[in-house]
Amino acid sequence: RALAAKIASKSPAALRLAKQALNGIEPLDVKRSYRFEQGLTLELYQSPDSQEARDAFVQKREPRFAKPPQNG
Repeated sequence: RALAAKIASKSPAALRLAKQALNGIEPLDVKRSYRFEQGLTLELYQSPDSQEARDAFVQKREPRFAKPPQNG
């Protein structure tokens, strides 16, 4: 439970992209998987959650990530 809570406290956008990266690189060769992952890294870097993480680090506070949209 502690690990699940720690993971759940992270950026929803980062978690989504991390899962996408892990699932997406498996069938690719090393060169293509690296490029695929770099595209996701750029996408995450440009996200509001990435800026929030940087701001929180500089301000020495916990980040306040945007909540993911609810399905349904």
